[in-house]
Amino acid sequence: MKRFIDKVVLITGAAKGLGKESARLFAEEGASVSISDIDYEGIAKLEKEFIASGYDVLGLKADISKLIDIEAMVSETVKKFGQVDILINNAAVPFQKPMMEINWEDWDPVLNVNIKGTFHVLKAVASEMIKRKTDGIIVNISSLAGSGGRPLYVPYAASKAAVMNITQSAARELAKYNIRVNSISPGNIKSQMLVDCAKNVAKMEKTKLEDILNLWRDRIPLKHMAKPEEIAKTILMVCSEDASYITGQIINVCGGLSIP
Repeated sequence: MKRFIDKVVLITGAAKGLGKESARLFAEEGASVSISDIDYEGIAKLEKEFIASGYDVLGLKADISKLIDIEAMVSETVKKFGQVDILINNAAVPFQKPMMEINWEDWDPVLNVNIKGTFHVLKAVASEMIKRKTDGIIVNISSLAGSGGRPLYVPYAASKAAVMNITQSAARELAKYNIRVNSISPGNIKSQMLVDCAKNVAKMEKTKLEDILNLWRDRIPLKHMAKPEEIAKTILMVCSEDASYITGQIINVCGGLSIP
């Protein structure tokens, strides 16, 4: 049974990885999907793939560090589909550098996307939901780094902690409109971004990439990096009627890595 027929889903950072996989699963389950990313070439390619598969899709270029892009993204989505039922607030930028080498300016790109961008996308979509009296669902993608901190990741970890707080604050304010707001907090996702981060760590620690990847894998009780699909399936569950009484929650999807 398809769970999202007649639903409109807006997904940021959808050109690859978790965003792309989430878009595919929502489309397979009957949703109309608006996919956006700063990488328009990647989004245009994915849009063509979805159209060829018979999915109802809109591909948009959006840099969520720019308010004008956020407003255009939401406006174009509503123009095509009439409303937004579900937001997957996924777009983010990574960051790695030893703490004592971090400059004032290093914080700006991270905070502009991961905190300010995430908040303003949420606000813009929630405004449409309230205006149209749409029962809404918002899922912010945080990270396990935000709950325990990570060496070499200070601005990124701090930004993801902020996403968790934004989630819970918004859930309290938006509950009266029957808009549910939750956060999915992944651990290590098998992706090119993970490999790139591991390469940087290996370089800084003067060790082999394989050693870093093996170390990260072996710390996980389930002993494997998450496939994007494993995280995306949890996102769909949280957006389904099966989760109708869940709001304001930070849901770790990490293979047990968060176990104390």
